[in-house]
Amino acid sequence: MKSRIRNNWPQLIFLMLPLVLTLPNCGQKSQREQVDELIETQVELKIANYKEIRKQKCLEEMYRQAGEIADSILLEQARLARDTANRPVIPIKPEKPQVIDVSDTTPVKPFLPELKDSTVVPIKVDTI
Repeated sequence: MKSRIRNNWPQLIFLMLPLVLTLPNCGQKSQREQVDELIETQVELKIANYKEIRKQKCLEEMYRQAGEIADSILLEQARLARDTANRPVIPIKPEKPQVIDVSDTTPVKPFLPELKDSTVVPIKVDTI
């Protein structure tokens, strides 16, 4: 039997050669399939990242609104709990009085009489 294999050695190589050459490609995907798979994984990562960011923004907005509601409730409770029993009532504002128009028709007289000073001599100015 050994002699038979030795004699058929070239035929055996010829038959095994295509099998050996095609074996490495059997388990691999084509380049297009690899690119499509890579694109799909990147898209899934971006979608997951987007969902996480949106969820975080939504939570922050919810916390902000909850804080505003809690603040307004606390302020309202504090306002209602304020003791106003000893505080005097705010008085009512009086109405504005009517303005009376005062029209005085008497002439104005000097308050003090005019005094003539005898020591003062009028100066005459000479005009040429």
